[in-house]
Amino acid sequence: MLLRILILILPVISLLTACSGAGHVDLFERSEVGYYYGRAVTTIAEGEYRKATASLGEGLEKYRNSGLYTLRGYGYCKLGKYKEAIDDFNMAFKYRQTESFSIASINRHLSRNPYYKEAFLLANRGLAYSYSDDQEKARADVDRALQLEPGQSVWYCYRALIEIRSEDSDAALKDLKKAISLDPESPLPFHIRADIYESLSLPARAQKDRERATKLGYKIKDDITRYDIKQD
Repeated sequence: MLLRILILILPVISLLTACSGAGHVDLFERSEVGYYYGRAVTTIAEGEYRKATASLGEGLEKYRNSGLYTLRGYGYCKLGKYKEAIDDFNMAFKYRQTESFSIASINRHLSRNPYYKEAFLLANRGLAYSYSDDQEKARADVDRALQLEPGQSVWYCYRALIEIRSEDSDAALKDLKKAISLDPESPLPFHIRADIYESLSLPARAQKDRERATKLGYKIKDDITRYDIKQD
């Protein structure tokens, strides 16, 4: 584990060295933020959401940083703590607007998922709002994410999930069709669409999509839209 963390963090320190012109103290502070950020990315990727949120809490006691708030908000979503998630996402926006230096943008290479992007922050806050039964705010956030990244298949999946919770299966199916057209090799829209077909009592279509999702490599642990993960 330690070796893996060091492998992730060392490139960050090099980047920080290149970007810092404020002396060694400032460099150390920025590098330590990068340490908390990189460690959280690793533990989130491993599905250790309680560990990730605890570590990020330690970091946030020292540094009020948008990247750290975004990751902890995502971790809270995974644990089904939607109020805490929304609070963290709101803080991420607050500090995103005021930070002259954003560790999130420096660390974008650390993660397979675009944690550093504003669209990621919006989409996940939107889904958290949806699970908190505020569908109006949920839809507004995901619509904004799609305005920022209209070619991103996964945000259409997020909007489809909100539409499902709003009992609008037709709109959800339309968005999933768009998601598939943008990225036909992604298993996520097929998996979500299978759930819709099952709810509509269309088992043959559901089975076909389920098989397609499996063939494309769908794994629950890689599903960034799946919230409320139970942990011991």
